[in-house]
Amino acid sequence: MYEKKCDAIGKYLSAKLGDAAIARHHDEGRLAQTFKVRMKHEPVSRLLKVSDELIDDNDISVILSRFDQWGLADRLRNEEQRGVIATHNGLARFDRD
Repeated sequence: MYEKKCDAIGKYLSAKLGDAAIARHHDEGRLAQTFKVRMKHEPVSRLLKVSDELIDDNDISVILSRFDQWGLADRLRNEEQRGVIATHNGLARFDRD
């Protein structure tokens, strides 16, 4: 089920960000799924980390609804130097590794 949710998050990001190329991997240190988002015609990739807790504790419809409520797509578009992390508490910036 975790993989299906991550696949759905990737599709959501691609759709909301204009068919962006999405790569993902698990970040053991932060206990989060990392999505590297490269939007067409832009040289900088955006990073999104979604906490395992948020993914495990919610249905995909709830996760995607929260992303919409929090304005995730706009936030990612505007974060070129830092990443965005999504947790139960909402969105926050983090320094890129």
